[in-house]
Amino acid sequence: MATALRERYDVSFFDFFAKPPADFADHALAVVYAGLAGGDSPDSAARAARLLQAYELLYWDTLHATVH
Repeated sequence: MATALRERYDVSFFDFFAKPPADFADHALAVVYAGLAGGDSPDSAARAARLLQAYELLYWDTLHATVH
């Protein structure tokens, strides 16, 4: 399926998000630790992460709904 899509469409957007960069976890942890060291609330950080994930799911669900 991927080959067929590549022959007909520009799928670079999907390629970009197919897997995180190799150093993603290290950078993400550095951001979290810096925020916590600066006094940010762990509960607020967890809530922000859940909201970001929910917004991403909403995006993909909306895209799927408009295609079908």
